[in-house]
Amino acid sequence: MQALLSLITLYFLTTGCQSSGSSEKVAGDSLPVKVVKDTVRVIPPLKPYSKIEYVKKELLSAAGGTKSVIFNSTSSKLYAMNLEGMSVYEFDQATRKISREFKFTPTSGMGWDFYRSRPIASFQEKPVEACFSHDDKILWVSLHNAEGIVPI
Repeated sequence: MQALLSLITLYFLTTGCQSSGSSEKVAGDSLPVKVVKDTVRVIPPLKPYSKIEYVKKELLSAAGGTKSVIFNSTSSKLYAMNLEGMSVYEFDQATRKISREFKFTPTSGMGWDFYRSRPIASFQEKPVEACFSHDDKILWVSLHNAEGIVPI
């Protein structure tokens, strides 16, 4: 009985598919196709670095916990984000000396002890990373533990 039911079901499925409507395309059956030319310029891939040569070592003294550095667009200034020093140093490229220091006033906050997985007393206003805008007139600095970004 079960085999008969399976055969009847198979019969109806095959005849239903064969007697379905035409598969030919009808004039109003499709959406119009709009061809758009890509205007984005293709940039050729860069050649891989090879034969990089280490010329000299130069050490600039910064505060403890320097997290990141960024150059301005002309490479005349280097800015060091000093996480634990709670400051940003501006170095002059020509002299390699600190030309300005932007210090943040410590505000009590909570940090996280990653070894013990628990909160600890810490400070806010710890600079982590930065970027420039307005033709290098504004340096935007992200602050660890302060939930904010400040312009300098």
